[in-house]
Amino acid sequence: MPDFIIIYLSIALSGALISWYRIFLPVRYILKAEGAKNNVYVTKPILTSIIWIVLAALVIPFLARSLLSDKARDESIKQVYQGAKDD
Repeated sequence: MPDFIIIYLSIALSGALISWYRIFLPVRYILKAEGAKNNVYVTKPILTSIIWIVLAALVIPFLARSLLSDKARDESIKQVYQGAKDD
């Protein structure tokens, strides 16, 4: 494998893990605190975490703004929460 691909994959994976920690987990904790027992984020945390990390690794260039700015991160959390709440 060329060095570029290895470097990109390592950056994408680390960014995906950071986005999981900074965006996905707060949404899951909010849903859990609200008592959303039938929500897929709460009932299947391992599955939704894997899906989040894989998708985030694919779109990490677009998530960079949300990871670097606290205001953008808060807005991303609100948007993901609204989407998850409707499930």
